[in-house]
Amino acid sequence: MLEISKELNLLKKIHPKFPYIEGEVVYAIRHEMALKPNDFVCRRIRLAFIDESLAVEILPRVVELMAVTLGWSEKEKEQNLQEAITNIRAKQ
Repeated sequence: MLEISKELNLLKKIHPKFPYIEGEVVYAIRHEMALKPNDFVCRRIRLAFIDESLAVEILPRVVELMAVTLGWSEKEKEQNLQEAITNIRAKQ
């Protein structure tokens, strides 16, 4: 994971309160079959269960990283963002 993060210059923390870095999103896509923002926020780092508001706060960056990696259009980015917010707030 660190190798991917260094290679892509994604060593920045997703949020200053938590140790997770941006490269973990790309790693989750490439090696753990994460295809949706909630795959990362809910199932990989479990932040949605620790702090719902922070999970929603980091979603735009998670979606942006996923969009670049998965080749999403602007419409797909918005759809995935809204779906993730709805699911987090519903605790799904």
